[in-house]
Amino acid sequence: MWKLKVKEGLVNVKDENNMEIFDIEIINNGKIEKNKLFLSEIEDEINLKIEIERTIYFSKSDNIFDSVVELRKKLELNNIYLLCNASVINVYPSGMQKEFGGTKAYKLQMGKQAALSDVVDIFDYDSELKIGSVKEQEEFYENWIESLGK
Repeated sequence: MWKLKVKEGLVNVKDENNMEIFDIEIINNGKIEKNKLFLSEIEDEINLKIEIERTIYFSKSDNIFDSVVELRKKLELNNIYLLCNASVINVYPSGMQKEFGGTKAYKLQMGKQAALSDVVDIFDYDSELKIGSVKEQEEFYENWIESLGK
């Protein structure tokens, strides 16, 4: 049995094994390419897999966002970036968002507390936002936290 859900250009399919398949774009050495990202949940573990140029990249974590981060770290070693909100420098989830699966995160602004209106889906992509490395994203998050105390 197949379920098809389309939202803002992103196709999310669930196959009979309950594996979700996302159509996603990547930047591979400066070139934009279409690809598929495979997501499965085994017990409480989120597994992600993507195949690029005959190489399979795999990650796992207890929530989707952290699994995407682990996958991004591996991809970045080969100058590959996922074009989705999870790769945007100023997008980061709260602890509660991670506990509830990790598919939502906040679009953060320096000096401003995150609000419900700032919530984005990590697999959607806003081309107006800047894609960056995991390190850049973590640094932005730390700087954002510091900016709230000022």
